Amino acid sequence: MRTQMKCLLALALFAASATTTVFGGEAAPKQPAAPAAAKKKQPARQAVQGIVKAIDKTAMTLSVESKGKLRTIHMTSRTRLSKAGQPATFGDAAVGDEVTAQIQKNASGEEEAISLRLGAKAESKKAAKGSQKPPSKKD
Repeated sequence: MRTQMKCLLALALFAASATTTVFGGEAAPKQPAAPAAAKKKQPARQAVQGIVKAIDKTAMTLSVESKGKLRTIHMTSRTRLSKAGQPATFGDAAVGDEVTAQIQKNASGEEEAISLRLGAKAESKKAAKGSQKPPSKKD
């Protein structure tokens, strides 16, 4: 009985190895998974600095003069606005304000603001401390 079991086991192993050899011996190569979503190329971001020349609250746009060129920058619900280091709203913008914005072109080619800072850059606490002179010592 043991001999028969050994023969059957040997025969099964032989059959398995023969089948593997006949059918290529390798599992079918895995196809790369189809991309879940075709990666869309993100539009290039660009920094813009300038002065607000006009505001259209209906269209949610700012006209900014930057490097001698007038640019129309569109605000969206995703635009992050700040003024003096604090969160701001579109209503806080005024003609004559200095602005710095990160923009990108949308699908229709309009310049949309990703972030917009109104006014001069807020001075950091470290810079403010470093700019103060220590009191002079009088002998």
